[in-house]
Amino acid sequence: MPTIKDYSPSKGWYLRNIDDTMPKLNAYEIQSRLYEYAAEYSIEKYPSEHRHHLGISIIGKECWREIWYSWRWVKLIQHDPRIRRLFQRGHREEKQFEDFLSWTGFSIRTTNPETDKQYKLSLVNGHYGGSSDGIALIRWCEDLPVICEFKTHNNKSFTELKEKKLKGAKPQHFDQMSGYGKDFKIKHGIYGAVNKDNDEWYFEFVELDWNRAIELEKKATDIIYTQTPPQKINENPSYYVCKYCDFKGICHDGETVEKNCRSCVFSKPVADGQWQCEKYGIIPKDF
Repeated sequence: MPTIKDYSPSKGWYLRNIDDTMPKLNAYEIQSRLYEYAAEYSIEKYPSEHRHHLGISIIGKECWREIWYSWRWVKLIQHDPRIRRLFQRGHREEKQFEDFLSWTGFSIRTTNPETDKQYKLSLVNGHYGGSSDGIALIRWCEDLPVICEFKTHNNKSFTELKEKKLKGAKPQHFDQMSGYGKDFKIKHGIYGAVNKDNDEWYFEFVELDWNRAIELEKKATDIIYTQTPPQKINENPSYYVCKYCDFKGICHDGETVEKNCRSCVFSKPVADGQWQCEKYGIIPKDF
């Protein structure tokens, strides 16, 4: 056993034995422990949280009830560790797109210099909005302003995107960009997509639809202020929209609703992004 020279007030300098034996774990046990730690790390690093506002990124979904369930916090969706890490992949890809567009001559800003945060919209008394991936000027196109949106896709989704284009394959993404465009007074957008399977890129220059954005803001207003769930999109739980919906259990199978101040029948949204309880008054955001 190796030794090291050490000092103690009572002993003075002396040689201390060092235990350098390896832990008695085999390769399988080490690997298994790493997988367990990976799951714990992902859950701790990327916790599931309710969103305080109704996101412009989801308002284009077909099912009004699904949006309302998310808005009223009837269930906190707990994604598995792999999916949580997958969501972060999108954030990492945004930086690569930003670097590329800057290299091509775009003048791109991903944060508002007045707030040092992402360009953010806040509508419908502070209850509806979202944050754009960026706003840019195309320097070699007469400084044309554009909304930038960057997304990751699996191979199947990416192939469909190339075939059908943005509005045909991903209308929800187009709706999101149109919402930003209307309120930032920008008429065009650049959509950048990456195939996660092979790193292929896709770009599309689109004219944004401000009229569609107005329709969606009205839709958001209706969903925000209704106190009861909108009609189901279909009574059959096997319907393609319902089949993989996070709220299928509540909507079709009688699953218990999460109890909190947002899901409570006595709460309602009021001005300045706040909520009010009919019994106790304004509800603190951290309550």
